[in-house]
Amino acid sequence: MERRVELLLHRIGVFDPPCLTIGNMISKIGIPVYYWEFTSEAIHKDGIHIIFLNRNATKEEQWQDYAHELCHIMYHAGNQSDMPNMFKDLQEWQAINFALHFCVPTFMLDCMYRRNIMPWHKKEASKVIAETFCVELRFAEIRLDKWLKKRQFHLLHQGVDQLLDIC
Repeated sequence: MERRVELLLHRIGVFDPPCLTIGNMISKIGIPVYYWEFTSEAIHKDGIHIIFLNRNATKEEQWQDYAHELCHIMYHAGNQSDMPNMFKDLQEWQAINFALHFCVPTFMLDCMYRRNIMPWHKKEASKVIAETFCVELRFAEIRLDKWLKKRQFHLLHQGVDQLLDIC
């Protein structure tokens, strides 16, 4: 998923966190957004794509919802009300995972880490991520945990490879 997101963002010329805005995405991806008083949702039927966002949500919630609904448009088909629960749950899990990576892309987190912008303490790092990427603190904490687990896995794998080379 993170590679898909990176390729998409690079293809549309998005390389830095300030470019991660709904307005910028509308102009680059071309899917219109309408604000209403109901729960956010996406409609994609007969080649027409529209994202509806809750106008009463915070800008952080709207950004996260935008990414979630964008996943449904880009990667899913059909009406969830007609789907078996397990398939609907799978699509929701995929949309949540996509939103985590789209709102806070791995390549941008890696860049922050390399530039020493990322604090060492998880609580402080989560705050920096939330502010930098305009997401809720809990969303930032979840994304940071995923990023750290991936880094730990690669470091562990790298250590095993070095041990195997020695043997």
